[in-house]
Formats: sequence, C-alpha cells, structure tokens
Amino acid sequence: MTEESSLGIRIGDADRHDARELFDVHLEEGRLTPAEHEHRITLAGHAVTRGDLAKLFADLPAPHPDYEDRPPPGTGLLETPWSSALEFAAGATFLFGMPTALLLTIFKGWWWLLIVFLVAGTVLGMLSAAAKKPREPG
Repeated sequence: MTEESSLGIRIGDADRHDARELFDVHLEEGRLTPAEHEHRITLAGHAVTRGDLAKLFADLPAPHPDYEDRPPPGTGLLETPWSSALEFAAGATFLFGMPTALLLTIFKGWWWLLIVFLVAGTVLGMLSAAAKKPREPG
C-alpha cells in the first residue's frame, strides 16, 4: 500500500495516543509552543484518518507517527474454550488463593502456600496464552 493511499485509513485510540506522545517530544524540543501543543493535541483527539494526523505533522521534522509497526486490523489471537477456562482458573487462583494463602501465612505460618498459589496462577495464565489460536488471515 502506498503512502498516499494509506492516508484515508481510519485510525484508532492507540494512534491518537501515539500522536499525542510525539507532540510531547516536539514540545520538549522547542518546536511547538505550549499553545500550539494544546491545539494539536485537541485536533489529534478528533482525527479520524491517517491523513488527518499527517496534516498535523506536516510542518514538523521527525518523529512522525509510524504505522508500519502496527499489525493489520483483525490479526492477533483468538480465544478458545481452553484458553478461556485457563484464564478463569488463573484469575480465581489469584483472587481467592492468594488472600487465603496470606491469611494462612499470618495465622498458621504456612508461608509456602503463597509460593504455591503464585506459581499456580502464573502457570495457568501462561497456559491460557498458549492455548489461544492465531487468527486466520483474510
């Protein structure tokens, strides 16, 4: 996709956030006054397309927004029944197991339970991430 044809692509909140961070850099470098910075931040918050953001950076040297590092929309990992179940188990382990282990450590001296629940929750969380399937391109 050429630079010109990509200017009409809609942007998301992450793109607007990145633009605001780049305007902060330009402010720190003295390229923008505080008033210009605020104005461009406001306009970036209302930007809809890459072209809208490009106009805001037209008179500034690099850094500019970089869209090459962004994965295309609709890519990533899909939840599976196993990943959802493992994620639930990991959350329940941390939500219920850790407070229980903390209380048993305080009142019974069973400090090793903290390690058991911490390791169990971490392993379940890692297994949940591994159980997700890549999204089919297209």
